[in-house]
Amino acid sequence: MVAPAQRSKAAIKKQTTGQTEDGLPVHSLRSLLDDLATLARNTIVTAITPNYPLTVLTRPTPIQRKAFDLLGVAIQPVAQRYFKTLLS
Repeated sequence: MVAPAQRSKAAIKKQTTGQTEDGLPVHSLRSLLDDLATLARNTIVTAITPNYPLTVLTRPTPIQRKAFDLLGVAIQPVAQRYFKTLLS
């Protein structure tokens, strides 16, 4: 017979505090996906420079930044990449 699994102290602390070790809120997969879905990319065209659209990302939340860091994906605003290319 196998003994029942024992919950770790870290798991019990997450459940009681609702926070991870680094102070971020604990998420389910569904709530994490909902949080990640709020990162937006906006493309703006002005009357002054209609041929040069400006694309910007909203500022990522700490949860979004952590998730993308863990995935090894850089969050760099498109406008920043565009201007680096333009100025090179």
